[in-house]
Amino acid sequence: MTKYSILFPLLLLLNFGVLNGQESAASGLLFASKTESITQRTSLELFDRHPCKLRNNFSLSFEISIRDTKRFGYILRLIDEEKERASLVFVNFREGNNYYIDFNTTQTKHNLPMPVHPDIAGTGKWIPIRMDFDLVNDLVRLQIHDASYECRRIGLKNPSRLRLIFGCHGINLDVPAMALRNIRITEKGKIRQIIPLDESSGHVVHNSKGQEVGHVKNPTWLISEHFNWNQVADFETQLTSGIAYNPFSNEAYIIGNDSLLIFQTDTRNIISTPIEHVPMLIDEAIYNLKTNQTYLYNLDNPDTLSPSVVLLNMETLKIDQEGFPPVIRNRLHHHNAFFEPEYDTLFLFGGYGNFSYSNKLFGYESVSDRWREIPFSKGGGQACPRFFAASGEGRSDYEILIFGGFGNESGRQELGGKNLYDLISLDLQTKEVRKLWEIPADSLYVPATNLILSRDKKSFYTLVYPHHLASSRLVLCRYDLETGHSEVVSSSIPILSEEIITKVFLFHNAAMNELVTVIREYKDKKRANIRIYTLNMPAVSAHELSAKNYSVRSFPFQTIALLVTALILGILLYLYWRFKTGSRKSPSSAMHPTAKERIQTKNAIYVLGDFLSFDNRGSENTYRFSAKLQMLFSLVLLHSKREDVGISTKLLSMTLWPDKEMGETKNIRGVTINHLRKILEDIDGIELTYDNSKWKFSFGDAFYCDYIHCMNLCQELLQSEDLKPYATSQDKELESRMDALLKILNRGPLLPLMTEPWIENKRRDFEAEVEKVFLQQIQRQQALGNHDRVMQLIETLFIIDPLNEDFLSMGVSTLKVMGRLDRALKLYHDFCNRFKAAIGVEYPHTFEAL
Repeated sequence: MTKYSILFPLLLLLNFGVLNGQESAASGLLFASKTESITQRTSLELFDRHPCKLRNNFSLSFEISIRDTKRFGYILRLIDEEKERASLVFVNFREGNNYYIDFNTTQTKHNLPMPVHPDIAGTGKWIPIRMDFDLVNDLVRLQIHDASYECRRIGLKNPSRLRLIFGCHGINLDVPAMALRNIRITEKGKIRQIIPLDESSGHVVHNSKGQEVGHVKNPTWLISEHFNWNQVADFETQLTSGIAYNPFSNEAYIIGNDSLLIFQTDTRNIISTPIEHVPMLIDEAIYNLKTNQTYLYNLDNPDTLSPSVVLLNMETLKIDQEGFPPVIRNRLHHHNAFFEPEYDTLFLFGGYGNFSYSNKLFGYESVSDRWREIPFSKGGGQACPRFFAASGEGRSDYEILIFGGFGNESGRQELGGKNLYDLISLDLQTKEVRKLWEIPADSLYVPATNLILSRDKKSFYTLVYPHHLASSRLVLCRYDLETGHSEVVSSSIPILSEEIITKVFLFHNAAMNELVTVIREYKDKKRANIRIYTLNMPAVSAHELSAKNYSVRSFPFQTIALLVTALILGILLYLYWRFKTGSRKSPSSAMHPTAKERIQTKNAIYVLGDFLSFDNRGSENTYRFSAKLQMLFSLVLLHSKREDVGISTKLLSMTLWPDKEMGETKNIRGVTINHLRKILEDIDGIELTYDNSKWKFSFGDAFYCDYIHCMNLCQELLQSEDLKPYATSQDKELESRMDALLKILNRGPLLPLMTEPWIENKRRDFEAEVEKVFLQQIQRQQALGNHDRVMQLIETLFIIDPLNEDFLSMGVSTLKVMGRLDRALKLYHDFCNRFKAAIGVEYPHTFEAL
């Protein structure tokens, strides 16, 4: 090895310093408040080991976000070498529901209340606070919002050696629900410290130079909220609910025929209120900021006596206008809708219906009450027919950007569609279409309905997912407006996109600078499931997230050199030891052999891995189970292990025959159930019964089912772990049960060939139960130092959940500890290949970040 090959990684580590900015927008520390137990509340102590020496005049400033106004507590304490001298306290209990940040002095018992704007407190918005200390004259000038205050006789010496403590401390333990970022100290006009609080993990706090300046207990680092989606709502509504967003009040509307659900982004509350009855089948909705109306419309309304457009007044919740324009006679599924800013024209572009993809532009004006096709400018280009495109406001008032989708040049479905990855600019004044760029297709995905332009107008964001997969995941991507270069800038969101009614909306809450995702997911022919997620902006990539780790950057060169030297010596000693000891291995370190199950071949049904059935003679009778009979059996089986054992006839019918009315399913349900009973007559120990209006199985000792045995083992293992939370030696009975569980799970995941929506929830419940047991066992084996056993457990977990990122991280970490970097890399690359094949995009985390 040359000296250059040794120095290169050292230089690479040292050059991490270029990532150190100053104040960061994607930063902050969230404090666990008085809602948590005292031991779980957050405390941030700066200059705890080396107090900060300040003289004459200095300034202390930071940004604070009050997350919940119901929580009183201490924000900051200034402590010198003798005692606490001053504090900042959030006060919420004075008259008139007013909020204050009080500056208190210990020496004079002086209290200086500073009002907090009520429209900012509790919304998550950031409030800048500045304190200018004059140690010569013993006073401080404070500034919050645009108001200034002054307080004298603080008691600080000149010079002072200070510690700053935010949150929980001493005997006054109340902490407000707050977040902090960008702490700055200046002295004589020069910056002494910038502490952005931009860590992504750990309990050590660093300044912008990577130097350690303090410690924090119970931290929640906000940069993770710039990458990880936060689910804030999950509820059911009628299937044909319209989704719209009000950018003025920053509220998401979910509108049914008789009710309105309002999701308030600032409080995360959902308000339900009645509205005037909307006498039509709602297809889609869009909010008009200029008129404060939501347009509800249906493009293929067969009922000529009911309106196809309704203008709902969002102040009165009454209908301002019912429109009866001749309908387009095409549902135009997954089209794009946007308003012309001056004349209140509602435009629609693209969509799918009548076995064709559209690239037409339609306009609706409420005054004339008619839809009309609007021709594009002859001097411009032509957009390829498509649906599943994303659209949003462009760089000028009349520009609309349209990205991607699925379609083809002819618009004819029978010729086959393809994924599109182009960016189109549409000028609503001239109706000119221009293609800005097209990027090569490196994976198959479509964007969600909306795209959001970045604040600097140099890029845009949209969610993407492989719509051709019934079960997949959404990720947020950032695209450069000039080049089309893209990167993933979020964690993923699960989505079931089997039905065309499923739709994803992306909105921007400018007041809180966050993205809001609303997913309308098909549940059955009458209901939809609504899920809402938020993500702080600016979004960061996995690389940016992992870069906020100061543990390497803060080391001086000499420290790194010593570590590398120690590492080399350690490797040489290890190799010498291996040479001396040869290939001998202790029994405890030997890898457990992979367990293969010897299956029971009489009176048994297997649902983990391939569906398999054996009768009471030992003959395989899987062929007697059609796909529908397998679904019926599995549906009853998975409802036979719950506390409210069994499944109702209604739920069973809606699940197996979702396209039929309840009355229509009676005959086919009876025939299917009789077929199943006939098969079960040849299998001892299992009987299909109908009791208390529910279908369920009764089991006898003769019958074996891998799912039931697996659930029983999980329960036994959890109970044994509760009794013996941490064993200090191997427990033969415990290990025997784990071996039995491994044998079962090695057959494969639960019903892997079933892709119906109902099985996904059951599969998640099953995986969660198994993971709970395995995580306990992994902790136990780690404590015992049995890394081989840990890897066996992790590899089995991948069988039931092959895309679980936590398992990947645990596996890579364990293999690194074992010194098996080759296996760690293989584990990582295998995971990346599975992720790309399933999701359609590259896995966003690097190997080094794990």
